[in-house]
Amino acid sequence: MLTVLLGLAHYQVATAGTFTQGLELAKSRQFNLYLLDLKLPDGSGLQLCRQIRSFDSVTPIILCSGNAALDNQQEAMAAGVQAWLTKPVEPEVLTETIQRLLNKHP
Repeated sequence: MLTVLLGLAHYQVATAGTFTQGLELAKSRQFNLYLLDLKLPDGSGLQLCRQIRSFDSVTPIILCSGNAALDNQQEAMAAGVQAWLTKPVEPEVLTETIQRLLNKHP
């Protein structure tokens, strides 16, 4: 659903359904922004964030989760996440957050 929503907002989107696919995709090309889910079938978005940060320290990362616990948010920010969005995410909030981060990081 997010892929369709972001496509309608004129963003080019590459998707991965697992931690492994996400890491391979992140290593294969350069992105302007990463949008990660906290829960993945074979790992966590937080682990994926840490792996991405090991080779890309500047590209903005947004982490989405159904869990709004402050501890999780603080851990994510310490791992290199620039924005935390609690699901369900309003489409306007998502696109505004993406645009804000892209404007900060040309």
